[in-house]
Amino acid sequence: MSDPHEKHRGNDSMARRSWMPGVILACVMLVAGGSAASERPRAVVVLAESAESERTEELLQALAAHLVDSGIEPRVVVVDPPPECPPASDDISYEQHLAEGVVSLVWLSDDGARLCTLTPEIDSTVNRRDLPDSGEGWTARSEVAASMVYSELEPLVRRDEGTGTDQSGEPIRLGLAPRVGLDVPTSDLDPFLVAALEVDVFLPVLDRRLVLALDLSFTMPRHSGSGSDPRIGGEYRYELEVLQLKAALDIVFRLASNESMPIPFVGVGPICQYVRAVQTTSIAAGENTEWSLEPGFEVLAGLDIPLGPGFVLFEVRYVFSALAHRLTGDTNAGNVTTAAGYRFVF
Repeated sequence: MSDPHEKHRGNDSMARRSWMPGVILACVMLVAGGSAASERPRAVVVLAESAESERTEELLQALAAHLVDSGIEPRVVVVDPPPECPPASDDISYEQHLAEGVVSLVWLSDDGARLCTLTPEIDSTVNRRDLPDSGEGWTARSEVAASMVYSELEPLVRRDEGTGTDQSGEPIRLGLAPRVGLDVPTSDLDPFLVAALEVDVFLPVLDRRLVLALDLSFTMPRHSGSGSDPRIGGEYRYELEVLQLKAALDIVFRLASNESMPIPFVGVGPICQYVRAVQTTSIAAGENTEWSLEPGFEVLAGLDIPLGPGFVLFEVRYVFSALAHRLTGDTNAGNVTTAAGYRFVF
């Protein structure tokens, strides 16, 4: 833009001064407009036809709840008809809606059973996700759809957080995983139920695929049998009950990112077990009791399946711990457990 003073150098000083306020005002408006445009938040655009207003509104509310404080807002672009989900191989009409500031496009199949997303900064291909039918209507499905969209955008959100005022790195996320399953001892004890609770710290490295986990579990396997001793006049029966409280500190590595389905994981770590053995016999009334703290280790493997705010989980653990009580003999307090549960992520 040329300087008006150069164009009209021969004009008198009063004329020049009369133009200056207008030039200054135009410059201020241009800078303000540019600043407003640059500060306009990035958006997730939902492609929907006008007849889908009710379903679209519920999806927008769910997305807004998941994206709060992320710097990304949900918007709707009415498209009649919207793209198919999944789109035909030669249909790329959805790409015309990838305007500046649009980080992701989202659209649904006609029956709402599938969700399609396109997030070029993460993956340049259209991702198709199946939406499970919980029987609770579209409101429940919209929550699942919003969770899937957020999991896909999470790397962008973390990247934006890393460029803010906090330069210490990605925030730590926590998890809580209650589980129940079956404990099969590697000694002569009988199988028994196991209940467990894991507290997870998703470390801000490797895309949060490295987890520090404190695992607490409880089981109480038993064993009964008989023997003979001529000193007491023949055969006798006994019952042995072994209470095991285990605390483990595991390093767990998730073999896929949180937006994958499913997510396999493996882990290993030291354990400490409180073992209390109680024996009753037909020889005499009363109980014989013995307890100890036993060190050991465990290895684990499993699957996380994204559902709702967290993951449905299935896992197998092998625990080894020596045991040398007088009541149990020189054996072990190890076991193999299979369990299922739900991992809440905060």
